[in-house]
Amino acid sequence: MNVRRLERPDLDDYRRASQVGAPYWAYLEALNTDLRFRTFLDLGVELVVAEENDEYRAACFVLPDLLDHGGRPEKIVWLFQLAATRDARNAGALLLLAMREWYPTMMSVGVTDEAARVYRAMGWKSNEDVWRCVRPIDIGAVRNEEGRRLGRWARRGLGVGGVVYTIGTRLAESSVGFGATRVAPSQPETKTTLPVGTHDRVRSVAHYLPVHSIQQGHDLLQAVDVGGIARIVSDNTTGIGRHRAHARLWKSLRGQGVRLIEQVALSPAACRTSLFSGYFPIRMPVYVWSRTGDPSPIFQDFARSGFGFADCDKIL
Repeated sequence: MNVRRLERPDLDDYRRASQVGAPYWAYLEALNTDLRFRTFLDLGVELVVAEENDEYRAACFVLPDLLDHGGRPEKIVWLFQLAATRDARNAGALLLLAMREWYPTMMSVGVTDEAARVYRAMGWKSNEDVWRCVRPIDIGAVRNEEGRRLGRWARRGLGVGGVVYTIGTRLAESSVGFGATRVAPSQPETKTTLPVGTHDRVRSVAHYLPVHSIQQGHDLLQAVDVGGIARIVSDNTTGIGRHRAHARLWKSLRGQGVRLIEQVALSPAACRTSLFSGYFPIRMPVYVWSRTGDPSPIFQDFARSGFGFADCDKIL
């Protein structure tokens, strides 16, 4: 099996690599368009692939990035959609071994349980003080999408409880969200102007993903819809205005095909604040491999940076 680094992939390379991971990330299949892959080209996304008989048996997308390290930018890469075909499970580990020669610092977040086991077995370190704080928007869609991983009684409870949850949350959204202004969401292939303060990477993905914005006075709350999961990428709202802006965003996402909304928390205190706001914290470790062997400085910089979904691959 031949492992190759593609520093300048073309659109067909991206298509072929995305098919390797299709069984694992079905919700991304509809997003795998030329618009998405052209954005990858603009962002410099590389590929590392394992080939056999002219077929990709494993593939990994690699997003180059810079991490502020004591005022000095350090080159890192984010690995995403690392996958192997069902009959070549060990090929993913081969990719990771080869990548040590090409990338001095690699990071990965929001990985599958299987990938986490591989990272740990290969000596990667993890920062456990990262959470994704989740709130269902469409409980029926959550049940349909996630239900196959739940037991029969859990599915039934989610169905019955979902009716009460939906009624209660809609009433709360209508009452609490008063005063916050919804900005028309940006849509792919349109000339919609994004609000001032929008992250550069968010502007890039707006070519193929909807971006939802809520103005609360001079403050901005923003989320990117990635295949039915709205990920908050900007939030400088505070106090009661924060509750109003979030409630208005939840309400605006209904009927948009969004089943979940989530945001990042970097401390137990931030988790408690999110829980009070209606989000449920779930650990989302960040895995790191570095040639230095000690990722402690990286984790310290990471926490200080105010990391969010716009700072990694999770909105691509």
